Amino acid sequence: MKLEKIKEDSSKAIFAIFKSLLGHIPGVSELFAGYDGYKKSVFDRTLKKGLEYLRDKVDNIDFLFSSEWLKTKDGQMFVNKIFDSILDAQLEEKQELFLNALINGIQKKDLDILEKFKFVDILRHVSKLSLMVLADIYKFYYPKISSTNKSMQIMPENVVEQISDKYKPYAITASIDELAGQGLFSDITGWYKREDGFYLARGHIQKGSYLYTEYTTEFVKFILLSECNYQS
Repeated sequence: MKLEKIKEDSSKAIFAIFKSLLGHIPGVSELFAGYDGYKKSVFDRTLKKGLEYLRDKVDNIDFLFSSEWLKTKDGQMFVNKIFDSILDAQLEEKQELFLNALINGIQKKDLDILEKFKFVDILRHVSKLSLMVLADIYKFYYPKISSTNKSMQIMPENVVEQISDKYKPYAITASIDELAGQGLFSDITGWYKREDGFYLARGHIQKGSYLYTEYTTEFVKFILLSECNYQS
């Protein structure tokens, strides 16, 4: 038996004993019954909402899930990781973005599995407000990206000027710092590859500013859908 399974069974047993002991106290057993019902209700609601999102986004669900990649270990691990997030009530406000990531993760065969996992982890940890700010930054900066220059310098005060009709200035700058903390913005101007195959940084931009990079674009495209429907 795996260690994780032993821990899970042990936790369930302890919780059952705890419930049994407290169940002798008037009113507590009803409280636990209500809690169990609440948890099931939340799970059912979250699952139903996720399936409705998926139905609206995908014309042919059978075709989507018939991908040969899903039969591989990497594909199965990816789907399990995504569904853990989709069915997490604490992440419900980002459920639609996780479903976008599910669809894109299945379709994007050229994206490394570790990068897919990293993007899912970033999505789990970044706040909804920061993701909204990122979406606005993407709309402004991505059209300015060229094939030869895939990064642009971002000054937080300039971003505030562009979108402060939607969010408070300090909320915007805090979101930019949060996104940078997750690696979605950088202070490194670029990389060059040495003859031995290792990369070195070309330099750093001025303090207080960030770079919108190709990695930023890859993440945004991973959690958004360019097409509303997945068709066979």
